[in-house]
Amino acid sequence: MKKQDLEAGRALGADEETWREAVSALSRLPEGGWGAAVKLLKYPGSGGTELPLVCLGRGREKFRAASVIKVGIAAALLAGVHDRQYSLEDTLNIESSQVVEGGVLSEFSFPRRFSLSELLRLMIVVSDNTAANLLLDLLGRERVNAFLKERLGLRHSVINRFFMHSPELEGENYTSAEDCAEMLSELWQEGVLSGSCRAELWSVMSRQMFIEKLPNELPVSVKHYNKTGELDDGVRSDIGVFQCGPLTWSAAFLTDQQAVSAAETDRIISKFSAALFKALAKSYNI
Repeated sequence: MKKQDLEAGRALGADEETWREAVSALSRLPEGGWGAAVKLLKYPGSGGTELPLVCLGRGREKFRAASVIKVGIAAALLAGVHDRQYSLEDTLNIESSQVVEGGVLSEFSFPRRFSLSELLRLMIVVSDNTAANLLLDLLGRERVNAFLKERLGLRHSVINRFFMHSPELEGENYTSAEDCAEMLSELWQEGVLSGSCRAELWSVMSRQMFIEKLPNELPVSVKHYNKTGELDDGVRSDIGVFQCGPLTWSAAFLTDQQAVSAAETDRIISKFSAALFKALAKSYNI
């Protein structure tokens, strides 16, 4: 185990023996192809004080964002709702020319109208790319990027293209595990979002359909609010907030260009998440 890996565990207050188990779960991933970040948001005896965010691998470096960046779009939309620029009952008309692959809207006939609430749920719960593009177009990429940078304080996160559009023509979308864990932490606290808008975000996140990565091997006692991201050429990522009793933590695990199969990458991420929970639960007597 590398020195920085041990220091990361100590920063979280994790028991060293079980933290070693968590890190050993990553041994099958090639070095350089992944980045992780974890932050404790609430824990016994904290008095409401957050522990520092810790990173593993390339946790502080940018990766292709895939669909995990949709959480930022959702937050920007709900911030606009909070500021009364939009209502979740507002509707958008969708033409067949606007529909792209990925999700369920490609199975519908058009034109038809959807509410912003419906598009938000489609974007997060089933990761529908058409819904994400419609919301991104409504908000404007510049505005969403400004929200990510100025309201959430993210350093590596940027949206350059619509989903399923060519990165060669428009540029790529990027984020980092550090950014994702910090974003989730900021959104979990009352501040950037509050009241019904904050509640709506986490209600939608709790209904995520894709739970084969970070939540997959966690005990049923752990509540999870996650968002996956995948690209066919090697991206397998997941970010989320997790709760068990008095313990709450955000976690982000990003990968790219893996030498192992997609199924094996998912298995490694789920093993790491389960071992991380074990280390934290043992340390804080959960």
